[in-house]
Amino acid sequence: MTILLIGSLAIGYWLTQTLEEQRYVELKDFAQRVQADLQANQAALLAKAQVLADQPALQQAVESQDRSALMQILIPTKAELKLDWIKVINTQSQSLVDLTNETIQQKGVLDPKIFASAAKGVTLDDWLSTPDNSRILGVVTVPIKTKTLMGGLVLGQEMTEDSLTHIAQGSSKQIIVISGPQVAASMVGSLRDRLPFQPLPQQRVKIQGQTFLTVSFDIPRLSDQPLTGIVLSSTQPLEAAKQTLWLRLLGVLVLGGTLITLLGLRIAEMIVRPITALTQATQSLAEGNLDRALPVDRSDEVGKLSNAFNQMAEQLRHLFSVLEASNSQLEQRVEERTQELSKAISQLKQTQAQMIQAEKMSSLGKLVAGIAHEINNPVTFIYGNLEHLDPATQRVLELIDLYQQYYPQAPPEIEARIAEIEWEYLREDIPAMLNSMRIGSQRIREIVLSLRNFSRLDEAETKWADIHQGLESTLLILRHRLNATPTRPQIEVERNYGELPPILCHPGLLNQVFLNILTNAIDALEDRLKNDPSFTRPYIFISTGFTQRNRIKIVIADNGPGIPEDIQSQIFDPFFTTKPVGQGTGMGMSISYQIITEKHHGNLICRSTPGNGCEFKILLPYNPQRTAIADIPMNAP
Repeated sequence: MTILLIGSLAIGYWLTQTLEEQRYVELKDFAQRVQADLQANQAALLAKAQVLADQPALQQAVESQDRSALMQILIPTKAELKLDWIKVINTQSQSLVDLTNETIQQKGVLDPKIFASAAKGVTLDDWLSTPDNSRILGVVTVPIKTKTLMGGLVLGQEMTEDSLTHIAQGSSKQIIVISGPQVAASMVGSLRDRLPFQPLPQQRVKIQGQTFLTVSFDIPRLSDQPLTGIVLSSTQPLEAAKQTLWLRLLGVLVLGGTLITLLGLRIAEMIVRPITALTQATQSLAEGNLDRALPVDRSDEVGKLSNAFNQMAEQLRHLFSVLEASNSQLEQRVEERTQELSKAISQLKQTQAQMIQAEKMSSLGKLVAGIAHEINNPVTFIYGNLEHLDPATQRVLELIDLYQQYYPQAPPEIEARIAEIEWEYLREDIPAMLNSMRIGSQRIREIVLSLRNFSRLDEAETKWADIHQGLESTLLILRHRLNATPTRPQIEVERNYGELPPILCHPGLLNQVFLNILTNAIDALEDRLKNDPSFTRPYIFISTGFTQRNRIKIVIADNGPGIPEDIQSQIFDPFFTTKPVGQGTGMGMSISYQIITEKHHGNLICRSTPGNGCEFKILLPYNPQRTAIADIPMNAP
């Protein structure tokens, strides 16, 4: 009993110390999350500043130094983004606009480095404090420029009790931020001036009669003055846990004493245990439990009986193992046949879907080529005649001008007719109408050419083709979906084309890949516009160029909702789709992947972060000395 008592006390002391250490570990983890949230808030503020600085209206107002226009842009933005400080300065560090909350403006903000960075067009984020260190602002700067640097934009958000409460997210832990000896922001209502204790990495402190465990951490800052965060957690749950632990140890101590008392009774019971075990094993065998075995540690009649029982049980286990092996082989064969049948059905469905898709694209190509051909003939006739009609019309007008010059007094009937047909207006409008007709017919010819380039039915299946021409033809086909509608803004397309020579490829199949990727990007942007009211600037980014390994790179990215991580590995699987029933077959990206990898021996890569859009990268091998795609090995770099 003495050993049990001493052991219980030692274990209790060790467990209470472990509980406190675990609390400190939890506080350190929470402090790291708070630090990460503060950095994330700064990153989000920097992104908002960059979006605001890229607005053409803001850039034009800064360029013209129109303070009234800047106020009209920035005052609603300040309220919408819940900012406490907005400044716009030019390259000479002169302030064009200064929107600062009254409470912060009264105390002033130390910002020489921020002004200097903004004037030089430097992008940075930092934490600034008022001269009395009673307030802290998260501040970012971004350049305002078009082709040249015009100034800088400075945004700031104050670190307040509400912002710290939002970071804590309902946790029982509390946060304090100090600048020097001064409390700058605190969730503890009683702390407004100075901290009643010296911050240490971890310690136990008492504030107004209540004990807390504290962990401090540093907040990165460009200035030399330190900025320290402190996380506090009340010790009441810890003390309650310790009390519960000691009560349980007391229960274990009482239970141990009881068990020692009962041990003697157990020894007496062990005398009749062999007979009891044999009886129980017989009953278990009758119920179908063949794994039961009796220990043979006696040489009397009970030992012989136990040995005979074990032999009988062993023979029964052998028979049942043979039956289970036969059953397992049969199930394995059935499963193999089922898998083979399922694989064959899946391949059949995939082949059927590919044939249907190929037939659809072929029919679409024929239809587009036919329409382009039928439109091209009359448009060419109209465009060609306009070239002759324009000078002929000019000569007729010159002749009429000569008549008016030499016969200024026309008969009354001619004067009335001139007034009726509004000759002066027609004299100015006829050349403009002819020019509009020429521009319209030229536009129709460009559209027809783009349709023919997209269909590629009048060219060989494999040929040297211009990637940029295929992209532009596909964008023209989708222009009706990119334009603004009454319910959403226009989807902008940003191009960053590199210098690419023609490559040997299947132009029609590559156009099909571009169409599938761009269509999915437009669907994703429309979905985010529908579900996220704050999302107002949808765009698609297309870039081309060479990789370091001399492969052609085509990148198509959007700023839609992105693809969830748990399904990113399935997007190229046949029949997999995230669209509602009736809006997608699940074959578009699968066929695109096969076109790139099998037809062109390239790579199709998808990268996506939920909430930050999606990016598709197409990598195609390029070797101007090759004469056919079939000559390119599958593992070409």
